[in-house]
Amino acid sequence: MTLVFAAAPLLSAAQDEPEYCAFQIHVRSPTGAPVKGVSVALLKRSGETFGTAVTDEGGVAKICDAPGGLVDVEVGGQLCGAIAVRHLKAFWMKTRRVFITYENCSGEEFVPMGGCLLTIRTLNESGLPIRGVLFDSPDKGPALRPQTSVSDRFGRIFRFIRYGEILTGHVEKPGYATSSVTDECKSGQAPEREQVVVLTRK
Repeated sequence: MTLVFAAAPLLSAAQDEPEYCAFQIHVRSPTGAPVKGVSVALLKRSGETFGTAVTDEGGVAKICDAPGGLVDVEVGGQLCGAIAVRHLKAFWMKTRRVFITYENCSGEEFVPMGGCLLTIRTLNESGLPIRGVLFDSPDKGPALRPQTSVSDRFGRIFRFIRYGEILTGHVEKPGYATSSVTDECKSGQAPEREQVVVLTRK
């Protein structure tokens, strides 16, 4: 009888101890609003999933068990906009809070382009980008999407081509030989493409 009564207070104290939870992930949108119903995963360094959870009304997901060593927290799974925080370690007997800004951009890939997006990269003979190269084309009509006519510091010129049309023009800059550019946009092809133009010194 003495042993039963002595063990009872110990059992009661153990039941009153709060459960240790290793990770609490707070997910917010760029506006600061909590993001509900997004998947959160805890990954081992091997890439194997150790635990998963889904954010609640307050944008919080709890993954209370964790392996030893470093882990990654991944939000959004395989969806567009997924984000990961890497090389985290659980605290000893203290919840580690991870704060993440997340925006689900799934569906963007299905937005109709209305044509093709061409990036022209102007490089010199050493393979370095050339800034200030002018793209000139006979087609002076308004474009359905934003585009540029002069290369930026990365040597990029952005041009939009409507389906069924052919882009023709040339790129030029003082001190370099002029080079022609041609690209045709056909429905069913990849809507985004690049063309590299190497300009030679005169």
